[in-house]
Amino acid sequence: LQGIGTLMDSWLDVNPAPMGINWTSALECAIRLINWSAAWSLVGGWQSELFDGPTGERRRTRWLHSIYAHCRFIRRYLSRHSSANNHLIGELAGLFIATTTWPYWPEFDRFARYSRLELERELLKQTIDERILMSVLRRAVPPPFLELVAATPPWSERPRVLARVVLIPRSPRSLSLRLIPQLSWRELADVAAAPWVPAGVRLRAEAL
Repeated sequence: LQGIGTLMDSWLDVNPAPMGINWTSALECAIRLINWSAAWSLVGGWQSELFDGPTGERRRTRWLHSIYAHCRFIRRYLSRHSSANNHLIGELAGLFIATTTWPYWPEFDRFARYSRLELERELLKQTIDERILMSVLRRAVPPPFLELVAATPPWSERPRVLARVVLIPRSPRSLSLRLIPQLSWRELADVAAAPWVPAGVRLRAEAL
């Protein structure tokens, strides 16, 4: 755990917002936020031992300040012209995931609504590589993003994607139970064999 803290302190030291090579791409910032969301969940969130004591509190404050700066940067520099394709989807996904993982600023409520609406529009309009979406879904993304994917065509019609949603440990039980009937036998077998999936969801998968 302290190794993670050391790495985070080092990154924040050499990458103050918005200076340096790591502040030149909205997509890069978005991918970083998706990874940080997973890391935040894995270390225990706000109450993590990583943030104990004065040093830990300072680390959390610096990290949150950087997260806020990342979101502002992405919102300002969204890809709207030649890169308005999967780049834009990645940027909107990072913004939406961040604003639902860290809802600590009033401004983030507006960012969350905006990024969700834009992400829904782009997911319907564009042909995103399924491998990219599956890669995102292998991270500890927040439940609102899972709900969005499960409700948006064409992903809401693809058993492989829906199974990935169900297999995420943070997936809401009600959402998983709703998606189970849409899975193929192969995905049902994967769900039934996953020990981290809630027992009720596994039993439902076994029964179909």
